[in-house]
Amino acid sequence: MFLASLVSFLKDLPQTFYSSGFYQRLLLSGKGWGFGFIVVATLIGALQINFIFLPAMRPLLEETIALFQSFPEVTLENGILTVKGETPQTFTLLEKESSGPFLLLIDPTIDMTNAAALEEKMAKEKIFFIAGKSHFALYNLEQKTLDISAFDPAQKVTMTHEKWVAVGERIKAFFLPLSSLTLSGLLFITHLFTAFLGALLILIVAPLFKLRPALPDAIRLASAAKIPVAIIFLIATPYPPFQAAVWFGFVAFGLLSARRGQKIMQG
Repeated sequence: MFLASLVSFLKDLPQTFYSSGFYQRLLLSGKGWGFGFIVVATLIGALQINFIFLPAMRPLLEETIALFQSFPEVTLENGILTVKGETPQTFTLLEKESSGPFLLLIDPTIDMTNAAALEEKMAKEKIFFIAGKSHFALYNLEQKTLDISAFDPAQKVTMTHEKWVAVGERIKAFFLPLSSLTLSGLLFITHLFTAFLGALLILIVAPLFKLRPALPDAIRLASAAKIPVAIIFLIATPYPPFQAAVWFGFVAFGLLSARRGQKIMQG
């Protein structure tokens, strides 16, 4: 029975694009909440994440790994940072980007007491992180905000070059797989949430089509309409307003189809 239901469900997927009869059955005689459509839409979105977005992040990942491999040996003890080798040391990230490069600076001699001067320097030179003798500074280049914090005096740690390299290797081994799982999970939650909101919208507009579906019917329609949208934007750049417009187009098609089916049933 499960296999027959699965085969029937898979046959229904392409009909979300064109079949008036499919939408009639979905709204007028369908059962359940349509969560299977949400799962499929999530899987389609996961393909986009894994084959389009994450590969685009790979150059940044490689640069980050190279950054860790170039870090010097540093020791943090009693809230004081000491660096092996000459200072200051500057490291670059996103050199090939038109908006870059962005800098990371290790300089135990830098003055961290003049926040205004430090903020001006970091903004002008595109420095996003500075490690000083007893404090470190983070500058948000987009929001133009500066945060200065003291090192934890309770920490005692020495990071050798080999340890930095190991950190980079761990990032390389786990970042992309974990990002894929995390983004897929967030995508599934997003689909659930938007299907519920979409169902509320369907309940509001359905009387215009002379229909009064129950909440499960509305959620089924909201979820099924996600399939063609997900497939269309698998090969296009997602743009939320346009995605919403396409989704509502299929919803309207579904409501019109159900209205025609209801007229036929009523004779």
